[in-house]
Amino acid sequence: MTFKKILSVVLGVTALGLFSCASDQNNEDNMVISPEKSVRRTLTISTNADEQTSASAKSRSIVSLVDGNKWEDGDVFLAYNISEPHSVEQLTAKDTGNETTLKGDIECKDNDKIGVFYPYKLSYGSVQSKVHVSMLKGVVTENHQVVEKDQDGTLETIKYFDYSYGTATVKAAQGGRTASGSVAMKKLYAVLHLDFTAGGAKLNNIKKLTLSNVIEEARFNVLTGQFEDLTMGAITITPASSRSEFDVAVFPDQNFKPEFTVVTDEGKTYKFEVKTGLKVNGADYLPFTVAVKEFTPYIEIDNIKWGKYNLQYTPGSKTEGWIDGYHLAKNPWDYFYMEEDPLNLSHQQLPQNKDNVAFDHFRWGDISQAHNYSGAQQSHYDVSTGNIQGKVSNGEYGDLAYYASNHKWKLPTKADYESLMKHTAQYVGYYSDGQHDVFGVLFVPKPTNTSEIGYIVTKQGKTNTKSGQSGSLGSVFGTGSNGYARNNNTKMFKFTKEDLDKGIFFPAAGSYQDYNDGNPTLANPGRQALYWTADGVNAEKASVFTFYYITVTNGQLNYATVGKMPNSKRAMYSIRPIYVGQ
Repeated sequence: MTFKKILSVVLGVTALGLFSCASDQNNEDNMVISPEKSVRRTLTISTNADEQTSASAKSRSIVSLVDGNKWEDGDVFLAYNISEPHSVEQLTAKDTGNETTLKGDIECKDNDKIGVFYPYKLSYGSVQSKVHVSMLKGVVTENHQVVEKDQDGTLETIKYFDYSYGTATVKAAQGGRTASGSVAMKKLYAVLHLDFTAGGAKLNNIKKLTLSNVIEEARFNVLTGQFEDLTMGAITITPASSRSEFDVAVFPDQNFKPEFTVVTDEGKTYKFEVKTGLKVNGADYLPFTVAVKEFTPYIEIDNIKWGKYNLQYTPGSKTEGWIDGYHLAKNPWDYFYMEEDPLNLSHQQLPQNKDNVAFDHFRWGDISQAHNYSGAQQSHYDVSTGNIQGKVSNGEYGDLAYYASNHKWKLPTKADYESLMKHTAQYVGYYSDGQHDVFGVLFVPKPTNTSEIGYIVTKQGKTNTKSGQSGSLGSVFGTGSNGYARNNNTKMFKFTKEDLDKGIFFPAAGSYQDYNDGNPTLANPGRQALYWTADGVNAEKASVFTFYYITVTNGQLNYATVGKMPNSKRAMYSIRPIYVGQ
């Protein structure tokens, strides 16, 4: 990918300002106002094209690379006296074109510094000079009406995200009510022009584009001219009709490392992750051709398509192909309410709002109340004996994965887990996302050393223990550590993303069992894994896939097993679904 900057760093013209003063005090109407006195003045800024800016760089809210950016009649700007702060004020464009006039009232005096921000908008909170800005939804004033827009991949819609800023110094005339000044408006965003190829062929029918790991919103401090409270997230663009090219506004970022996800009309998903941070500056226009690879959320092992991610529930979320609220985790290591230190023996506190919060532990065979961890629901589980895979009873009980995915995913059976362990090498280790060390086990179907298939493998090499066998591994953290995972002689691999891509990683996500409504906590997050199978043993118990890192001196791992000891259906465990398609 090659950078090409075709917009100037300052996407704005120098604005010559004419300031006239109109006092709010009636007895000053005929008085000469000292330029050193701070009074409310009518500020008029006349803008005109500047020879120092290219045709493609003239400022304002009609964004065009062909005809140049233009002001529009009615554009509303926020003005703030930096030298002598009061409240925020408005300046309004009175004409359309490359040249226009901005007018508005602001309290100021000679040599005051005025911050000018586009667009004018009121933000949540009491400090209105810190403007909330978002790349998810743009808010501007058009024809005296507030208009909100989402990004749709077109350059025309960028005008709703045309965040711009500059400062002007007031020069008041002696003994009069006029003043002059100039302002150079600078863009506070960059535009990415994106197209995508897969296997060397251009993708022409993209119905959804998501940029993850980007700044999705922030506050812009008009006083300092700096962004604050940056929030990382994702920008999702769903155009009115499928497209082959996208123009996307993003905030400046000196370590820009997005992950691109595109979905085509055929329902195929493609991804590409930028691993080395790029420098993206305000006013950059950056054309990228992104070579994406087809992505599937599963790996087929012995004719079983094992999901890479746990099942989760997030109130209010909507994921294509899923019942509202349900979705797969974003990453293989993700689970809600992670423990920063997996060796911290304290239980992880959960929210008090037990029936309407993000959660990813579920009772066996529960559908209608599956994610509700209040004590009143602890007996709401399926009393069926036998296999419930792919079964749903009136939306009340049955296979939650099958129900939530509209029949595309299912609960794995005990036999499915046994097949997984038989046909893969099982690696002991953890993944670090920068904030959490997530203990788990990784099942790899095609290891470099094929003799490892069917066995447990540590950092020190293949063991003689067959995968699925009961027992434990001592000194897993390394001798002399008293419970720290990363000693030189640890038996735990430190997995990379590339490692996880090769197999199926199960995070030790803990469980919920106590039903203490006054103090709900997640038990053993980061240390113990408990995953439901589809097999009910009797009315009260079902088979479970489990492993457990125990924090005794030097550490111990109770090996991953399935169905060795049935567990109570009232407990809330993780679900790793398998893909069955339509």
